[in-house]
Amino acid sequence: MLLLLLLAVEVVNSSTLPSSRAFENNSLKPRDGAEHHFHCRTPGASSFYGIGVRMGVYFAQLQAWVANTFLSREVASSGDRNTMFLIALVTAMIKSSIVHTLEQLDGLILMQICAGGMFSSLSIWGYRTKRYVEEGPTAIRWFGGFGTHARLLICTVISFYGLWFWVFGVTGSLDPMSPHDDPPNPEECSELFTFMFVKLAVDGPIRIFYISFWSFWTLYYSTMLLAALFLGGYAKTATVVSLVRYRDWAGAARLRFSTGFKYRE
Repeated sequence: MLLLLLLAVEVVNSSTLPSSRAFENNSLKPRDGAEHHFHCRTPGASSFYGIGVRMGVYFAQLQAWVANTFLSREVASSGDRNTMFLIALVTAMIKSSIVHTLEQLDGLILMQICAGGMFSSLSIWGYRTKRYVEEGPTAIRWFGGFGTHARLLICTVISFYGLWFWVFGVTGSLDPMSPHDDPPNPEECSELFTFMFVKLAVDGPIRIFYISFWSFWTLYYSTMLLAALFLGGYAKTATVVSLVRYRDWAGAARLRFSTGFKYRE
């Protein structure tokens, strides 16, 4: 339902955009009084989170929700699709932050999109999917491979970036919009706001909330990632040691012939 609401809001926003000239300039209009209209523009808005990018992300999340809820056989492919979208967004954020082409507004919107993907339809171990409804705890056998570790890694990276953004990005590491931009922005655009039921300045108490929020998830996902790598590495090492000790290379092969023969036979 949340994804359907996002799609509805996207359609409403698209129907209430400024004139075509303003849209071509990636303009953002304030919500306050009509007598104080001004345009805020970021050069990378259409590339980072244009209408095509947003609709692609929203439809991927909607498809993942449908698969997680109704189609157990599509859970893995939908998870891979969401992971690829998140990898693309995170790569763009990190690279653009390094070369100073990502502005504070761009980082805020991209972080909201990434967080929506993480907490709405992306399931790392499959707990929120129909697999567990059908098979119970034994459904864990469908997870734990490369896809699971890739999702765990990307969630860890997003959490680290979210923490960095709210600690350093909004305090000067990322540039605010200003009259020195190309094209120039009014001075009023330099103050950045976010919304949580009401309009809030990012340098106010909401910043403390988000620092605490992303600190928790950074610790959580980092711990899970290290534990998964350690346990996975330990299991693989134990398997190799057992094979070397007992020379059970043929019995350990994953391939099985239809005749039932082993390699030696």
